[in-house]
Amino acid sequence: GTRRLFDLIPLIRMFSKDFTIVIDEFDRSLHPNLTKKFFELFYNLNKNKTQLIVSTHESTLLDLQLVRRDEIWFVERDGNNTSNVYSLDKFKERYDKTLSKAYLEGRYGAIPVFSNFDLTEE
Repeated sequence: GTRRLFDLIPLIRMFSKDFTIVIDEFDRSLHPNLTKKFFELFYNLNKNKTQLIVSTHESTLLDLQLVRRDEIWFVERDGNNTSNVYSLDKFKERYDKTLSKAYLEGRYGAIPVFSNFDLTEE
């Protein structure tokens, strides 16, 4: 986690400039609270048009106090292995709803389908 944090620190300088920052698996090896603090820092320092685009599996970031509905996008693979991308805005959720719980329950899709896995030996 500490190494991952050191990888991300140089990006903080870019928050006050006009950049698009793309990070795959943003939350890899980071504590959920640290991940959230990084986003809060981004929003506090971003005075220009910098965009932060991340992929993550961290459901605690599904917080409308942290990000807007139109900033949350899901990717779901269909039966043909085609990825479908859609916004949380597609689901007209209340602003006080606990999104992380609804996401983990499958309300928005984009969750693993375990019925396709048969790991038992015959």
